[in-house]
Amino acid sequence: MGKFIDMTGWVMAEHGVPDSKLTVIERAEDHIYPSGLKEIQWWCSCSCGNEELVLATTKGLRNGDKKSCGCLIHQTKPNFID
Repeated sequence: MGKFIDMTGWVMAEHGVPDSKLTVIERAEDHIYPSGLKEIQWWCSCSCGNEELVLATTKGLRNGDKKSCGCLIHQTKPNFID
């Protein structure tokens, strides 16, 4: 297991995920799997203006799986209305 890194205050766009809109606010309660494995989670804010906090894992933030509150998906979704 790697060394714990406190990501509080990280703006993910400045930490290797250039298209991320998330800023880490504080550490959340760890997610504990049935097997006993623990995964660190973080409360984040999105720069789109949505006031709801986003819950994300360290892995999801660092590898770019979690980049926004969902607003990026809505921006890139094709419009199929005729």
